[in-house]
Amino acid sequence: MYEALPEVTLKDGTKVEAGVVVAPDLEWSDRLEAFLAHHDDIWNWQNRELLRCDVGVDVYFYVLHRGGQPVSIMMSAERHGVGIRGHVWTPPAERRNGACSRLQALQMEHFRSRGGRSLAAYTDYNSVAFHLYRKFGFNEVEPVGGHMQYLSLPADEFEHEYFVRSETTIEPLGWRHWPTAPPLFMGDFPGRVRCAPLGLVGRQSTEHPLLTEIHNAQCGDNTKHPRVMVLRNQTTEAIVGLAAWGWFPRHRSSCLLDVYCHSNYWDEAENLLASLPLPKAERYLCYADSSCEQKESCLLAHGFRRSARWRKFPVDLCRAPLARLPRSAIDGQIATTCWTLAHVVDVPVSKCWQGLVGASRASARIPAKWPRFPLTHSLYVNLTLYEN
Repeated sequence: MYEALPEVTLKDGTKVEAGVVVAPDLEWSDRLEAFLAHHDDIWNWQNRELLRCDVGVDVYFYVLHRGGQPVSIMMSAERHGVGIRGHVWTPPAERRNGACSRLQALQMEHFRSRGGRSLAAYTDYNSVAFHLYRKFGFNEVEPVGGHMQYLSLPADEFEHEYFVRSETTIEPLGWRHWPTAPPLFMGDFPGRVRCAPLGLVGRQSTEHPLLTEIHNAQCGDNTKHPRVMVLRNQTTEAIVGLAAWGWFPRHRSSCLLDVYCHSNYWDEAENLLASLPLPKAERYLCYADSSCEQKESCLLAHGFRRSARWRKFPVDLCRAPLARLPRSAIDGQIATTCWTLAHVVDVPVSKCWQGLVGASRASARIPAKWPRFPLTHSLYVNLTLYEN
């Protein structure tokens, strides 16, 4: 369904039509898919699904256009006023004419008029888009990071309402959970290692990791054995817990799993973890940091035991695929590497050390065999590896 919005005048004085396409919409699907076809395959698959099928999510494509030909676009996917904002795109020939900023003003006004409460977004830190998002009320959730959140309420008030204690249900990850999961992982809650198999470390959006898992569950190898289970608040639709598994990098006989819950729901974490259909593996591994005692208690109650520990280990907050740790052994059988959560690029850790941890630590001895980290904001955690 197409809904017309007020006409927009660009910087050069020309006028363009504005509207919102409420998906699914087959009349607009071909045009919007073609306009966004420069994206990677996973995003093109997402657009086809959202524009052509009813996936149980409220999806809005905001468009500036000339006679039906898009000039600028952005999308929001929501449930109960909580969602994800993405696909912000203006072709190079149409830039520097105010199209994106004017469209964003319409989008945010429309979002608030519908009772919108929270939107998650991601862009490169300190980019033009980053400062544009800030102008419209988005704020980065970690220093020197591109994960941003808009809240129409004060953060503590939103979190109190959204994560209120209520009846829950455990179910496999699906489309309806995708827009409502970011508040759990972007919130200022205990625990920095939030989902190691999905690369979620620190406060960040779940937009891409969960979209990838939804795609794999529908089109890949996980159709019969889901890799992600969620704990859903039946009143607010909030995702209040998530458990996931994945194969340990380079040690495919070992299974890496994780569980993370909001502080109000850690008492249900053991049932959530038990609901995860795990494959047969030689060992099951999980990371936890000392800032989340509830997670450690859950793992110990579930039969895990401490296997290795690293003090003040640097974890990059802006990128978090799995990468090598210093040499360690797990029962003496993995003597070369363990794996944890930092992106490997050609920037020596000594360069990251200076300026990121303060003068008191800048002169500290850097272990020669530590891996390389990106020159971005880092966090130091006491990291523990658990084994079952």
